[in-house]
Amino acid sequence: SGPTGSTGATGIQGSSGPTGSTGATGNQGPTGATGQGGPTGSTGATGNAGPTGSTGATGATGNAGPTGSTGVQGPTGSTGVTGVQGPTGNTGATGVQGTSGPTGSTGATGNAGPTGSTGATGATGGAGPTGSTGATGSQGPTGATGQGGPTGSTGSTGNAGPTGSTGSTGTTGNQGPTGATGQGGPTGSTGSTGVQGPTGSTGATGTAGTSGPTGSTGATGNQGPTGNTGATGATGNAGPTGSTGATG
Repeated sequence: SGPTGSTGATGIQGSSGPTGSTGATGNQGPTGATGQGGPTGSTGATGNAGPTGSTGATGATGNAGPTGSTGVQGPTGSTGVTGVQGPTGNTGATGVQGTSGPTGSTGATGNAGPTGSTGATGATGGAGPTGSTGATGSQGPTGATGQGGPTGSTGSTGNAGPTGSTGSTGTTGNQGPTGATGQGGPTGSTGSTGVQGPTGSTGATGTAGTSGPTGSTGATGNQGPTGNTGATGATGNAGPTGSTGATG
């Protein structure tokens, strides 16, 4: 036989065989370092104030004890979780009544009292004819009262003349200056304490305090189970068959 001919050109690669089964899941790697904590959430809205407790009976007023000296403030503990606000406690006993305030200013001078009873009628003199009453002049300031002179002897009573017609009343004179205000009377005894008024409406909610420190990040949870392997994709079309090499 003759010598062996040269090898023909390699044919085109055939289509890939089917995908093998998925290998077993490898062991879980070590847990990564814990990430930084996220930012602190905003403070929740302030809850509604609980109902006002009933007012306890007012106890007898005790004597106030001396105020003790204030102790040194201890260090502030870490802020615990805010508990639910309890109901408002009973109103404490009424404190000791404070000292009386200063005496108020003297009130305005009261109206003049009623005119006193008319003194005894003096001896009637001989009546002259009644003149018309002149207009009353403005009253001057009252002068100091002079010493009374000795009382003269009473003359004999004359016969009463006819009564003249009454003259018209003159205009009232201007009021004289008000006399100096007398000394204020002693301060009256303090009245009994009035009944306590109703509880006032609750004041507006104060501004929210500053947020406490962010708590430490909790431990990382366990890794969930591995998900199911997805379905194998469709096998691609086989490539064209290569041309057969020349026969050696």
